[in-house]
Amino acid sequence: MRVPDGRTKLVAGMMSVAAVGLLAATVARNTGGTVRAEIPSGTRLVGALDNTVSTARTEPGDPVRLRTVKSLELADGTTVPEGIVIEGEVVRARGGGRLAGAPELIIRFTALSLQGQRQEITADPLRVRGKNDLGESAALIGGGALVGGVVGALAGNTTAGVAAGAVIGTGTAVVTKGDQIVLPASQKLRVRLAKAVTVRFKPRARDRES
Repeated sequence: MRVPDGRTKLVAGMMSVAAVGLLAATVARNTGGTVRAEIPSGTRLVGALDNTVSTARTEPGDPVRLRTVKSLELADGTTVPEGIVIEGEVVRARGGGRLAGAPELIIRFTALSLQGQRQEITADPLRVRGKNDLGESAALIGGGALVGGVVGALAGNTTAGVAAGAVIGTGTAVVTKGDQIVLPASQKLRVRLAKAVTVRFKPRARDRES
């Protein structure tokens, strides 16, 4: 058996140090490039609908997808980028009428994903209801009052539903046309987390610089 001389030991030692350094650099890139952040319970996420949801055409079990369009600033200074996909499903979709009563739409949200990382969530369900007395509802909204979780200006014909750009939250009452509730694609909905959720993502360049 050949005993390695001092030169061989030195070369082997240098190779070992290089290998350890390469591994450390890889771990540092993985650790430094990904941010782990907790979005606390009670946070309200605002996302735009990917597709139209209507009580006239939607059935329980149909999927619903929202996508956030603004970054989320957490209390610790972390910026969660926009593009969070919020997944849910229709639980109840009922049209209105003289016999059926007020139209109602209930959506339950079950998961979110960011940059391909999917997490299950617990969130308040979204309940959207019409009213039997159209005149009373139109007068209330037309008078400038905030009804339930509706935020933003409601312009134009109040009997046509929620205006573009408005945000709908839990327990919202809206005025609809034809005894149906119609939430068009790009309509913004507000989702309140009932339990904290941890997300992992790679920050954008402008977020790292801020």
